Amino acid sequence: MKTVLPSESVLIKQLVNGDKSAFTALYNQYFNDVGLFIFKFVKSPQIAEDITQEVFIKIWEGRDKLGEIRSFKAWLFTIARNHTLNILKKISNESAGMGEVLKNYRFHDNPVENKIVEKEYMKEVKNILDSLPVQTREVFRMCRDEGKTYDEVIAILGISRSAVKKHMVRSHKIFKESINEKFRISLGILLIFM
Repeated sequence: MKTVLPSESVLIKQLVNGDKSAFTALYNQYFNDVGLFIFKFVKSPQIAEDITQEVFIKIWEGRDKLGEIRSFKAWLFTIARNHTLNILKKISNESAGMGEVLKNYRFHDNPVENKIVEKEYMKEVKNILDSLPVQTREVFRMCRDEGKTYDEVIAILGISRSAVKKHMVRSHKIFKESINEKFRISLGILLIFM
């Protein structure tokens, strides 16, 4: 027997009140469409999936404002577009700025100093990885180091898609906060050095 979902307006009202099952229903309904929409901007399935996850986190965190929205779908895609463009703009700014830094960095190249900086960055990355819960560390390693897709990780570890996403969101948040706190640079800039 097929389960009949409440109407979107009912789900929105439930979501405003913090109903996780309403959020899950909307997430399941729109996740793939939003991901495909974002993919048109970023051209990477993994990055599109990560940004889509961030969009839905924004929706959950801002759920108390959803009662003012007339069309959830239009609003959702506007949020997805704006968030994606903000990320692309930030990456572009960081890349341009980092390109200038690296150009000058290479001009004043000091192999001994470079090795010390690289060693310190790698030590911090290892410390952050070691601090992650075992399952989160394994999911991160498989997705980032081995380049596996979420579906491949699901098949290997036997966990759900939402669990994989939860682990990746957790690891990104921990990396971002730790790197910014320790080195006062963004994770994206650190990755250029690595």
